[in-house]
Amino acid sequence: MALWFKFKGILSDDMGVIVQTLPSIPRPERNATHIVIPGRDGHLTISDDTYASVEMPIMCAVKTLGRINEISDWLSGSGDLILSSEPDKRYKAEVFSPFGYDRLSRRIREFEVVFTAQPFRYEATPQTISLTQSGVIVNPGTRWSKPVIDVYGAGVLTVADSKNTYTLTVQATPGEDHVTIDSEIEECYYNTKLRNNKVSGVFPKLQPGNITVTLGSGITRVDITGNWRWI
Repeated sequence: MALWFKFKGILSDDMGVIVQTLPSIPRPERNATHIVIPGRDGHLTISDDTYASVEMPIMCAVKTLGRINEISDWLSGSGDLILSSEPDKRYKAEVFSPFGYDRLSRRIREFEVVFTAQPFRYEATPQTISLTQSGVIVNPGTRWSKPVIDVYGAGVLTVADSKNTYTLTVQATPGEDHVTIDSEIEECYYNTKLRNNKVSGVFPKLQPGNITVTLGSGITRVDITGNWRWI
């Protein structure tokens, strides 16, 4: 099966790039400090439960030499990275390191591009779950996530996972049918208008597993985009 990758929504095949090797799925390193205490075996580990970025090298070749400048421009900056080895996941990645094109033959050039990715994988296509009554949804990931929740109507919304219960009180704004609670950026808004003063409570961080969503009186619907994450 031919290898490919997609970066910033553009497929390597469409750029005339031949993918020779893909990286293995990386396991990120946990950020931790190890302290040796005199008189104690081993060491003491102090961690804030965060993880380091990962490097993902991809070896490529190109036959259409006239597109080299276009390819170099594409493989710069930041965007979502999807690999053919795991097409249902995406990485938030950037290209920092410069790369050159080594001549393999008169018509073929080889190059290695190294992506620096955030430590977690996300759904390639984020799914939105709609509820018009109280129910249970599932975080299928392996880490807690920061969801985006659209709340229609006004009232009290309760979201409970295996560790925490979040109680969110939403006030109505005339002429606006919903408010968005965005845990990723910790803002509440309606389209482009900030609505932090219309919501009280703590931005949810949802643990893996079952999540109970309770729609209080006055709330007619919630749309939840989980932003599920895998380590």
